[in-house]
Amino acid sequence: MKRLSFFLTLIFALGVGLAAEPAFAQATRTWVSGVGDDANPCSRTAPCKTFAGAISKTAAGGEIDTLDPGGFGGVTITKSLTIDGSGGGLSSVLVAGTPGITINAPGGTVILRNIQINGLGSTTTPGTYGVNIVAANNVNIENAQIFGFQNIGVNFTPSGGTQAVLKIVDTMITQNVGGGVLVAPSGQSAVATLVNVTASQNKYGLRVQDSGKATVFRSQMSESSSNGIIAASTSLACEVNVQDSIADNNGAYGVASSGTGATLRISRVGLYDNVTAGIGALGGAVLSYGNNSNSNNASGAPTGTITAQ
Repeated sequence: MKRLSFFLTLIFALGVGLAAEPAFAQATRTWVSGVGDDANPCSRTAPCKTFAGAISKTAAGGEIDTLDPGGFGGVTITKSLTIDGSGGGLSSVLVAGTPGITINAPGGTVILRNIQINGLGSTTTPGTYGVNIVAANNVNIENAQIFGFQNIGVNFTPSGGTQAVLKIVDTMITQNVGGGVLVAPSGQSAVATLVNVTASQNKYGLRVQDSGKATVFRSQMSESSSNGIIAASTSLACEVNVQDSIADNNGAYGVASSGTGATLRISRVGLYDNVTAGIGALGGAVLSYGNNSNSNNASGAPTGTITAQ
């Protein structure tokens, strides 16, 4: 009787333990490989093939890493997540007719690191957006290449939440028909920081609209079909601060401020060979620290100066 009671107790305990286990446990770190399979558990020894295949097996706040070079496909991110493509060489997202990476993670933190996002710009159906940020508290883009999209390279248009923050570091954003980086929040504020960013051969390098703010440091905005950098206000205030950067060979203005609510501040900025002018004061304020270089531009002057502290 004692033996029977022991076995019944053991079976009950095991049953409770099994019931408590989730049917599909998610890992904090998953892996993808150019020779992987999305039917795999995305472990290091049995990696998945695509980012989309790995994301459902990765816990919120977790990380997807690459094991070797490969094209890992477009993905929509709906939770806090890191994607790191540093494993073994080129990690690419190559898309046609769709965004490369969409971020719709309200309240979340998303990090994209060491990745190339290719919109196939020379084809008849290029990708729409490189990185399309719909919602998130924080997005970091580090050491990336984003190019060849029909619309915008980095489309930062959060809505309906608290302040959203975007940081782009050590990144090239090129040959995007609609523009390089757009900061255009709706119903909330958005702050972007660009450090060591090269934006070239886009419609514009950086455009910041109502309720948006941006700081640009040690960056180059060049060969845009319109403006290198523009702060553009229609009804709400926006602000751009540019330091130790270059705006050159742009089809319109190197830097510009449009609308009464727009403020652009420049310090140690090189303005070279811009077609319309180095500086465009288009109804907004352009404030200079008086230490910029302005050469071979048709015209253009700041609306005011700032005294160095």
